[in-house]
Amino acid sequence: MTLEALALAPPTRDAAAPARAILAARLSAGEAAVAHILAAQAGLPGPRSNLFEGTAGTLAAALIVRGSVEDPRLERIVAPGVAWLARQARAAVEFDAITGLAGLGRLLLLARDLGYDRAGPGLEAALRSLSGLLGPGIARPGMAHGLAGPVALLAIALDAGVAVPGQREALQAAAARLAAAARLAAWPAEPRHQWCVGTAGIARAVQLAGNALADPALTRAGTEALSAIAATPPDRWGVRDAMLCCGYAGVLRTALSAGLPALADATAAAIRDTWRPGDASLLYGDAGVALALHDHANPGPVTWPALLLVQ
Repeated sequence: MTLEALALAPPTRDAAAPARAILAARLSAGEAAVAHILAAQAGLPGPRSNLFEGTAGTLAAALIVRGSVEDPRLERIVAPGVAWLARQARAAVEFDAITGLAGLGRLLLLARDLGYDRAGPGLEAALRSLSGLLGPGIARPGMAHGLAGPVALLAIALDAGVAVPGQREALQAAAARLAAAARLAAWPAEPRHQWCVGTAGIARAVQLAGNALADPALTRAGTEALSAIAATPPDRWGVRDAMLCCGYAGVLRTALSAGLPALADATAAAIRDTWRPGDASLLYGDAGVALALHDHANPGPVTWPALLLVQ
């Protein structure tokens, strides 16, 4: 299914409405994007809430659309939504990128960049909490539910000039641990190169940390681990399908954000060989695949990859 067909489909209250809004905004179809956001809002509250579905997912999409679309209907959702996200961040106990502090913090940083001052307290709370949490107790290295998500947020925030006491030191220590994991993940007997749990997300977090800390050794470690993926045939990457989570599209969007065209080209070719259309959702469906392929064919600044914490 094409990007246009997904983005310009009639608005519905299903779980894919936020994804369709992001697609429409990517195509500069502002009216369609707002219509999908309104449909998503009408479907709330949903059974879950994270960066890709439910209340937080709808607000995430609204923030991304707000970056390119000015509409009073959208503003009536985003402004109170930012305050809600800040409250969630101050109360959150989970650290991960999908449902916890890393993801909430990234949304609040995006809101701050759009001029929403009410994002500040929640963002600072997330950074303080994560700076105190990044010890050896987080055993999993992956981006979605492991150490790479918090490392990526701390790095992106620091690079944007947002820091709290202890953030730099926590980032330096955690990124060093993650760099070792990235090197191991890049050349295993049974590779796992996905964005969510494998080399792609881990190595990108290390690269982001190196850039933010002006640490060339860390930047090189992340870049080399990512580049090593392209040296292996895609059918040996341990990637199960074309989708963002666990699939080739997640690797593609990571490669684009990391500035690695050889890896991006290899991954885009693998998507074309393996994509079997399914539902229209972002993380597990066609919307994420279509967006990644569209970004590959149409280079330029985009904000939606903030949801993956790859930028």
